[in-house]
Amino acid sequence: NVEILPPVPRDQLIAQYHSADILLLHLNELDAFRKVLPSKIFEYGATGRPMLAGVSGHAAEFLAQHLPDVEVFKPLDAQAMIAATNRLIADRPKPDRTRFREDFARRNIMKRMAADLMELNRS
Repeated sequence: NVEILPPVPRDQLIAQYHSADILLLHLNELDAFRKVLPSKIFEYGATGRPMLAGVSGHAAEFLAQHLPDVEVFKPLDAQAMIAATNRLIADRPKPDRTRFREDFARRNIMKRMAADLMELNRS
């Protein structure tokens, strides 16, 4: 069963994410969407919940590299989504996303950015 809810206040999102069986991210098959990395990837990825992503381009490559447990399907391809959903609901262990959360924690991103800026300053 799929339940589509009205917009939820930001402070209630994490509870909604944790109550979901599967988190769905879907982008249309437009050239502009092949070049973006939706922030939802980071929000969903941090939850440890199973993810189903209809994405292509940079987002699909990012997921393959950093969240290989996510089932990715070609956007707008209903049959591919069904197959990906079936793979996702098969009996699988809960993914360990500790490394993902650590790598993409805001504090660590800011440290890396500061280090990059300092390196530029030395050049």
